[in-house]
Formats: sequence, structure tokens, C-alpha cells
Amino acid sequence: MDSKTRKLAELKGRMLEAFQQQEWQKLAELDEICRSAIEDIIAADPQTNFHELRGLLSKYHQLISDCEKQRQSYAEQVSVLRRQRTQQRAYSAQLQMSLVS
Repeated sequence: MDSKTRKLAELKGRMLEAFQQQEWQKLAELDEICRSAIEDIIAADPQTNFHELRGLLSKYHQLISDCEKQRQSYAEQVSVLRRQRTQQRAYSAQLQMSLVS
């Protein structure tokens, strides 16, 4: 395994760790580093490194899928919070009106 391939393997691990810890800014930064590393590998010898790039692509597909699931979970949580806030405001308004009456 050459140094560029090792760098990709290390980046994959660091990206997975950032995702698991929900460190979204760090994940975005690692993504930029990874893109640069991929460009270097392709420029050096795309045929020799095809297998490593294919493996990385598979990890990216999984990471995107996991991020989409997390995004959906956050969207559902926001929706519940908004509903609860609306209900709380309605309850507060009713309570205010009953106190005034």
C-alpha cells in the first residue's frame, strides 16, 4: 500500500468517525481533503489505483445514505418540535383568555 492509498484509508476512517460523532463541519473539511487526495491519485496513475478508488466510492455511497437517514431524523424532530410549539402557544393563549375572563 503506497502513501496515497494509506492516506485514503486513514481519511475514510476519520470521516466515519466524524459522522458517528456528528461532527458535520469536520466531516465537510475531511471531504475536501479527500477530494484533493483523489485528484492526486488519479493524476498519478488512475489504473493502478482503481481498486482503492472503487472502495472509496463505496464508502461515500454508504456515508451519503447514512447522512440522508440522519437528515430525515433531524427533519422529523424539527417537525415534532414545531407542532409542540404551536400547541403550546395555543394552550397559552387559551389559558390567558380564561384568566382574563
